[in-house]
Amino acid sequence: MAAGDWRAAVEVTGPILRLRAFGDDKKLRYYIAVDAGESESIRAWKVSPARYEGLEQGDVVTARLTRNLCCVRWIVRAEMPPAGG
Repeated sequence: MAAGDWRAAVEVTGPILRLRAFGDDKKLRYYIAVDAGESESIRAWKVSPARYEGLEQGDVVTARLTRNLCCVRWIVRAEMPPAGG
């Protein structure tokens, strides 16, 4: 399933609602929750330390995820449209 899922991807854009790190210094796990505005519930995705670094709650980001397993391929700050237009 994972191999097939890797080929199918979706992009999600929205504000970061939560950034969390769990565990101890030996084994930290990083999670990000983005509100795409498409569902009543919001899932957090596990991300690598490199993807987590530099993000802040409230940032508007675009993430590319595998469709079923929600593995984060990449995540970047979203381009904001110019004010007034």
